[in-house]
Amino acid sequence: MIKEREPTASAALVLDLFDGLDAYNLINSDDLKRLKIKREQFMDVEQRFPVTLIHELWQCAREKNPPSNIGLCIGCNVNPVAKGILAHLISQSENLKDALDLFHDKSALMSEAEKIHYTEKNNQLKIKYQFLNPDHHHKYAIERSLSIALTWCRHLTGNPCIPIKCGFRHSQTEYLAEYKKVFGPNVLFNQSEDYLLFDASLLKLPLKNTNPYLKAILLKQAQRIESRLYEKPLLSARVSEIIEKNLNSQTVNIHSVSRELNMSRQTLHRKLKAEKTHFTHLLTQIRKEKALHFLNKTNLQMDMISEQLGFEEPSAFFKAFKGWFNTTPKNYKNTSLTQPQPTDH
Repeated sequence: MIKEREPTASAALVLDLFDGLDAYNLINSDDLKRLKIKREQFMDVEQRFPVTLIHELWQCAREKNPPSNIGLCIGCNVNPVAKGILAHLISQSENLKDALDLFHDKSALMSEAEKIHYTEKNNQLKIKYQFLNPDHHHKYAIERSLSIALTWCRHLTGNPCIPIKCGFRHSQTEYLAEYKKVFGPNVLFNQSEDYLLFDASLLKLPLKNTNPYLKAILLKQAQRIESRLYEKPLLSARVSEIIEKNLNSQTVNIHSVSRELNMSRQTLHRKLKAEKTHFTHLLTQIRKEKALHFLNKTNLQMDMISEQLGFEEPSAFFKAFKGWFNTTPKNYKNTSLTQPQPTDH
């Protein structure tokens, strides 16, 4: 029997959002009673909380008609009280690349529901943000995530770290001038993903207060937390493993996966929902990742790639790829052959 649990976030992450919302009177005593929480709980650095609590805190704020730029307001401030193990570890990195690698590899220490991926291509660095649960993606949350990333870059390096370009999935806001103060002059909306684009030379920037000895101590502590964190794997991780293993059989679906897990389709759906995801999302993510791998790293023909991704017909693969990346597999392949290959993280 597989043990599953809810994805969690660090006490520091919850505290940072709590204090940020509280500073604008967007959390009150009634909210605390309803959510059955107290601020003191978030001061325990070893504590973890369901990521749904972060979503619920945002919901409390939205009920009170918050300032439209609340995400930026919170994200542009470093809360020294709310520095968790990951923030302390990253602070001891040698340079920004080292810090970014640590954040990518150990982001679950902060939150198991928010991921970053970055690529280096044509001397540019692109950092993409993703909320694993689509319901948790909203304007306030992504504004906070991207602005706090820049705030920390500036805090750690003493450099302005102005992006070449910044993209958001949501529509343009009425406070564009504030966006440009935070993200620089080139801010785009209605994009297919949320991202920051920098000159890749930024990766070489040294951090102000690096300490290799302290970093080694913090890294061991981080590894201890990770070992406890992964004692009970998420059901969604196991489902993803099964999908990947059986993807090219063209028979992988929620029925076949639920049978392998020895549970009903309804139970699997319910348990994945509790982890704030669903089967179709997991299947799509794996197909997208593998499609890019096959196109970038192999010489497989399109019909063979379609088969490896579990599509019954190449036309279904072409249609899906166009929906994912707003281009055809052939065009993507031709472009990748004429440009340096990105380093994906």
